[in-house]
Amino acid sequence: MRAPILKHVLRTLRSQWWSAQRVAAWQERALVETMRHACIHVPFYRDLGIDPAGITSGADLQRFPLIRKRDLQADAGRFLADGVDAANLHSSRTSGSTGEPTVTYFDADTWALTKYALKIRRTLAATSPLFRRCLIVSEQPPAEAAAYSRERPFSAARLYSERVVSLFEDMTTHRGAIADFRPDMLYAFPSYLLELERSYAQAGEPVPRIPVIFTSSEILTPRVRARIEGAFDARIHDIYGSTEFKEVAWQCSDGRYHLNFESVHLSISPVTSGAAPEDGSYGNLVLTTLCNRAMPLLRFQTGDLGAVDDSATCPCGRRSPQLSLVSGREGDVLLLPDGKRLSPYLLTTVIETLPGIHQYQIRHDTPTRLTVQFVAPATPGVHTLETCRRRLCELLGGRLDVTLERVQRFERGPGGKHKVFVREFE
Repeated sequence: MRAPILKHVLRTLRSQWWSAQRVAAWQERALVETMRHACIHVPFYRDLGIDPAGITSGADLQRFPLIRKRDLQADAGRFLADGVDAANLHSSRTSGSTGEPTVTYFDADTWALTKYALKIRRTLAATSPLFRRCLIVSEQPPAEAAAYSRERPFSAARLYSERVVSLFEDMTTHRGAIADFRPDMLYAFPSYLLELERSYAQAGEPVPRIPVIFTSSEILTPRVRARIEGAFDARIHDIYGSTEFKEVAWQCSDGRYHLNFESVHLSISPVTSGAAPEDGSYGNLVLTTLCNRAMPLLRFQTGDLGAVDDSATCPCGRRSPQLSLVSGREGDVLLLPDGKRLSPYLLTTVIETLPGIHQYQIRHDTPTRLTVQFVAPATPGVHTLETCRRRLCELLGGRLDVTLERVQRFERGPGGKHKVFVREFE
């Protein structure tokens, strides 16, 4: 294991057990240092005219404007620190699933922490990975995924074997890779895992046991979690992350999402869409780096909606702030004809009552029509469909016409992700 990675692994294995008071004090100091650095060395923040000497506490973060992906798109160079050459930095590019593809740059030390050390800590918290095998289902094209596997037969920590397969290869190839590699751990989108389970059923093959599964990038509902864990005899550890910050929070064995407080500060900004409860703890998730000096992003609004709780205790013993809820993106909102707005995720508990349902998508076709498309081995009976449709109409207050439609499969969007909600009009 390379020295910078080892240094961060050892530090984070200790810091995860700090008291809540020590965590808060550490974040406070790191926030002040990051804000001062940005005001001195980064053109975008320097031009705000904020006196670095006047930054004395974490509360000064509110003096900085919220930024979004479009700000990075407009001029990413203005967020790079003076004297930094992007060609010598690590970079991470979004998949474009939001329609706003961006590139974020990281210095070497931050890359060692966020790309490797924090992932190693998360893996160690889930299982003992020594001599285990981890299969990663990547959104890379097949050729790139194959090249990555050839170049890196072991993880950065050299603790376990690692293989990468492309999400865009066919399921026959994936089943063959699993049979050959026999993974103990699997990292993939929830929608992929549902499709993989369905592929085994269609091929008449037993679903293999994979004890530890890491999921990310998509909303993981309780029903989907239960289905995947039951099919693979697995325990799921879900991860919330962002291309601009890497992994932000991860699920411990007690099911709580712990913030990677060593690398990122998480706060909440109000929801303007009206789709969320009027609760100060719930809103737009806003991230601030605590480590990336090459491209420090302050008050970056992710577009995701959620809640954070820094007072809750966890049976696992960790006292870091917890991400208690992620419920989709701010743009994922049903625009009702009378002007009201509603989160489409309120409909999921009703849709998931359909027997045998594997996957679904809520499509807001027109201002007055909603279509729920679903994948299931057979079409539910007329009475079942009508009951589900009626309950959805009741939730919507009769404001939208609702149609349920069985489909064979869903095409993957940019980056290979499956979108639960799609609006077809503006």
